[in-house]
Amino acid sequence: MVSIVLSALGRPQDFVERDPSHRTLAALAAGASVGIATYGGIIHTAEGVEMVLFGAARALVVAGVAWWLAVPALVVLGPLLGSPTSWRRVVFASLIAVNFGGLAFMASIPVVGLLELSSPFHWTRPLVNSMVVVGVGSCSTLVFERTMARLEGRRWFHRVWMTVFGVLFLEFAWFVDLFRFSL
Repeated sequence: MVSIVLSALGRPQDFVERDPSHRTLAALAAGASVGIATYGGIIHTAEGVEMVLFGAARALVVAGVAWWLAVPALVVLGPLLGSPTSWRRVVFASLIAVNFGGLAFMASIPVVGLLELSSPFHWTRPLVNSMVVVGVGSCSTLVFERTMARLEGRRWFHRVWMTVFGVLFLEFAWFVDLFRFSL
């Protein structure tokens, strides 16, 4: 499973041409889940173990709900806008992008964790986490655009969909107070 997750990172636009088996889809979902949950936990490191676990669960639920609400829009609106790509291939491309984002969140953990544990300034936490979320979202958008461009060419709808996914993520994160910081 780890080899599947890592091979999707190297050249996602080539990886999307593979047959999306159930094992591959599960591996990508697991990679995204581990990365997002780990990040959700680490942003609450200074608040104790209970909040770390609660933050991990909340981040996973927020990302999962945002993805599950955004994917039907992609699957339904794509063909209406002329997309020739099958729904299975589109879901596969979105999982590649989400997997990339989850692993990018995981890559930010040393910096975020260091700031969580060492910074005496409460304003550094939201600043750094905002930069991480914007950076990961931007990179995931580019990965999704590259994978979908391989399947059907560049289209404005790809960026719109990732924007919808990102907005849903941020709205649910705000709603469940994912980025709550104790002062």
